[in-house]
Amino acid sequence: EAGKQKPMAGFVPEQVRMLLAAAVSAGNNWIAIKLPLYSDPTVLGDVVDAILDIPDINAIDEIVYANAYPNAYLSKIWRDTNGILHTEQAIDYGKGLAGGGGSANIAMVCGGLRQISTIIWGSQIMLTGAGGVSNGYSLAQLLLAGANKVQVNTAYYKDEDPSVFSTMLTELADEYPEIAEQFV
Repeated sequence: EAGKQKPMAGFVPEQVRMLLAAAVSAGNNWIAIKLPLYSDPTVLGDVVDAILDIPDINAIDEIVYANAYPNAYLSKIWRDTNGILHTEQAIDYGKGLAGGGGSANIAMVCGGLRQISTIIWGSQIMLTGAGGVSNGYSLAQLLLAGANKVQVNTAYYKDEDPSVFSTMLTELADEYPEIAEQFV
């Protein structure tokens, strides 16, 4: 039903296990799962354990952490040229509720990456950090938290300028050369 919020499978370990098992049995060549942000570390641990319980664990190539935090809401607030205040919901879909992302989530993303990297240590699963990357400093944060790779959306969508990627790598190399040498 359009505009109606739906349950997120990523919060239910058994659903995660079932969906990944179906992907494995379908013979997909590359299987990655993007997990939502979790406020409860025990749920995150249970979900990652469910991923590791897949009978053919070598079929799982990548975990991406984190998708947006669910149930976010913001309003657009502005004044017109006459000084009159206007407001409207910022997101048209789902009564204004959607996933919240961006730089406000970086500490939670890093915490989840650290937890996941500890659980999957020694496996062949790649861990991609995603959420709140806006500069070389935040890129370093995700790498130090345990990400093997980093997905960047926040910085790009700010101005939709592709040069942001080389700018962030330059910042990382200039400001934190030891980290850049270790990860890049």
